Amino acid sequence: ALAAAVDSDTMIEPIYQPVAREGVGSAEADAAIRGMTRVEVVDGLEVGFKELTSLDLGHRVSETAYLVVWRQGDHLVGFVFRSRRDIAIGELVSLAPKLIALARAQL
Repeated sequence: ALAAAVDSDTMIEPIYQPVAREGVGSAEADAAIRGMTRVEVVDGLEVGFKELTSLDLGHRVSETAYLVVWRQGDHLVGFVFRSRRDIAIGELVSLAPKLIALARAQL
């Protein structure tokens, strides 16, 4: 019964964007990557990993995302791995009487 109150999904959002025009900004992009929570060298590239989280109080939405990014020439390349869970409080409230009755019947 509670499955209707919970929605969760996972997405992967690609990143491919120019760092800057005429080579300006590459040093800043490299510094930002090096400043990320975790940096690993993969095939000679410095790859940055960073956890991103958010919470929306309209519903009980919790979202966790991991940013994975590197600079390839004059582009930032990578992806955001995003996992989202939304609990519909109204749906949960409407199910409460039925769930309480079921629980009380077992006591």
